[in-house]
Amino acid sequence: MKRTVSKTLAFTLIEVVVALGIFAGGIITVIALIGPLNRAAGEVSGANGAAGLGPAIQIELERLRDEITVPVGQSRLDQLAVNITGANPVRFIATKDSTHIVDASFVENDPITATPRGIALNDRYYYIQVSPQSAPLDYTAGDGFLAVSLLVSWPYQIAIGDNPEQASVLILNAALTP
Repeated sequence: MKRTVSKTLAFTLIEVVVALGIFAGGIITVIALIGPLNRAAGEVSGANGAAGLGPAIQIELERLRDEITVPVGQSRLDQLAVNITGANPVRFIATKDSTHIVDASFVENDPITATPRGIALNDRYYYIQVSPQSAPLDYTAGDGFLAVSLLVSWPYQIAIGDNPEQASVLILNAALTP
């Protein structure tokens, strides 16, 4: 009598283990990429927000220019140029969504009433420093425009902290007219 051996098609244990190893390696790779991709997306989001701050900063600088009381014989633009290069240069703080921007000197609470005049500490994201442009765009009294550089750093706590070189930075240019 002849014995018949049935051949059932199946995977061996070694094949299953190799397949699971390849699958697990793929999953681990995908999980490892999530962190760097999230950081990169956050950086792009921060840069887009910083680039969008230009018009708001321009409006704030124009407001500062218009509020200046000037001595006789001097223009508001002349005085703003002095303020920007002075001992207390113009700085701004902005929220992450770029919808609220205030002069950094008004960002803290009023010491008498304790009312917030600016942006709460947890909502501060962008730190903006305004400085005059260098030659050939430097300002001379009576010029028709004041060219400035806007150094936008984020996030706020790193930009003003112990390691400001770790903050992300974007430089914007603006010009003010009398």
